[in-house]
Order: sequence, then C-alpha cells, then structure tokens
Amino acid sequence: MIIPFFLPQEGCRQRCVFCNAHALADTEVPENKEAFCRKVEAYLQSNTAKKENEIAFYGANFTGISRQKQELLLGWAAPYLKKNLVTSIRISTRPDYLSSATITFLRDSGVATVEIGAQSLDDDVLIASGRGHSKRDVENALALLKASGIKTSLHLMLGLPHQSKASFLTSVDDVIKIKPDMVRLHPTLVFTNTPLATLYQSGAYAPLSLAAAIALSKEAAHKFIENGIEIIRLGLPISKPSALSALIAGPYHPSFGALVYKRLIIETTAEKLAQEIYRNQDVLVYASPKDGDVLRANSQAWLELFALKSLKIHTNDRQGRGTVTLKTGDEGCSRAALWR
Repeated sequence: MIIPFFLPQEGCRQRCVFCNAHALADTEVPENKEAFCRKVEAYLQSNTAKKENEIAFYGANFTGISRQKQELLLGWAAPYLKKNLVTSIRISTRPDYLSSATITFLRDSGVATVEIGAQSLDDDVLIASGRGHSKRDVENALALLKASGIKTSLHLMLGLPHQSKASFLTSVDDVIKIKPDMVRLHPTLVFTNTPLATLYQSGAYAPLSLAAAIALSKEAAHKFIENGIEIIRLGLPISKPSALSALIAGPYHPSFGALVYKRLIIETTAEKLAQEIYRNQDVLVYASPKDGDVLRANSQAWLELFALKSLKIHTNDRQGRGTVTLKTGDEGCSRAALWR
C-alpha cells in the first residue's frame, strides 16, 4: 500500500510545456512532523489486508530539493522503517539529478525505488517538451540506479509535441534495452495555465484522439509485457474535481488503463486462436482474473469465427494481466472453475 505525499514541482529548475502539477496535486507534504505522522498512521490503521506499506514522495524533482529538506522528509519516514511498519520509501525525480553520491545517500536513507520522469527518449521531443535533459541522461541514471540495487521505474508519455508514432515506439524499444523494473505510461493532456495550452489554442499542437491513444498504448504495453517489464500505471489518475475543470483537451478517460488492457487481451487471444492447431479442438484459455470478463464476453464469437470445438476460460492469479496461455483439452482442470 502506497502512503503518498505530493510535492508539486518542488526542485524543478524549469517548467515542462505540459505541466500543471499544482492542479493535479491532491495530497501535499505536511508542514511538520506531527502532521506527517498522523497521515502515515491513519494509512497504517486502514491497511486491514495487511499489505506491505511504502511511503512515497511524488510530483517533484526530489533530488533537486535542498539536501536539508530531503534529509528532513526522509528522517520523518525513518522511524517507520526501523519499526518495520513500512518496508521502503519511494521517490520521483529527474534523470539529470542523479549522481553516484546522491544515489548512495538515497539508498542509505531507506529509498528502495526511484521513479524517473523520462517522458521520452527522443532528444528532439525532449527539447520541444521543455524537459531540459537528454536521452543519455536517462540511460546514465538507470545504469547508476541498477548498479546500486535500487529498483527503477520510468515514466513515458505519448502524444508529446513533435512526437510521431514511430518516435514514441522507438522510445519504448529504447526503454526495453535499458530494462527498468517498472514503467508508467500515459497520454499527454492539455491543462490550463501551461505552455501547451497556448500551443493548443493557437493550433500549433493537436492532442491524440482517445482511440489513437488507446491503440498506441496497447502496442507499448504489449512490448513491455513481452519483455518482462511491469506496468504500474496506464493513464493519468485525476481525482480532484478542480483538476478535471483544468483539463482543456486530450485523450482522458477515468478507466484508460482498463480500455487499453481490454483491447490488448482481445487482440492477443484472437491472434492465438486463429492458429490452425486449434481448429476443431477443445481449447482452454488461462487468463488473469482481471481479464476473465472480457474473454467471456467474446468467447461465443471466437468459438464460431475460429471453428473451435469448445472454448473454456480458466482464470488464474499466476497469469499476468494482458497475457493468455492456450492449451487443448481439459488438462486436469476442475470443471467447476471453467466457463463454457
């Protein structure tokens, strides 16, 4: 369970064209230790499922904040680590603010995961987006973090200024080459009071349609899943009503990730069922419980389309979301767990 604290734009030396972090922030770091502890302890008490707990500092260039404030925030979290009430700390930062010395400080302070805002690995796109760092900065930061044993996550965006479909998918391939542990992925949205809003209103920038964003995210998700990189978020979560009112344009949907996974699982399963080896066979499909309903909704059509003798869906927690395993015959599965 994540115990989140949000530091909107703290430590950022410039503003990216798409950023309105203050509009999106829904939980800020308290002014004092007492308020910090109250929030942590409220989360701990609510964790009735006994999940592991992690304190996270989001929405900022954490390593760009003064070392004094970094030490203060991490020091507030330290007692919870020592008492094993939380298992680790997670921070988000920029790739060009991570040196060997900084990473050693983070690791020694209990930070186990560093999320890097990369957004793209195309230098032209990074310049157009006002990021202020390069592809090489991302590669160097990942190498240093992996050498230190800290878990890594990269944040990518699609639909950025000057970004084509080919450019985005090349960035996906480049991310796979440096192999972070996790990725976040969301389409670019246009918020008020941003340079991107000015570009949009002048006609110099056009956001992706929802359909295009889903299709492109599906391709990226498929690549990441195939290469064993965990996807921890698809789509930008917006919980504040004021943030929704600040949204001008772009492919926002409250269930964006579900839409992407739905398309992915349908296309993946249909592609496999189309193979000749399954024609006139009793076919068993193993899927994640999160994908079960989508497969069941399409099973009758697939049964007829691919001339199958029978089609059964078996959900299993060991099957990754967005993936399926196909077998012929019952393979010893209990009929009570099957859907025909």
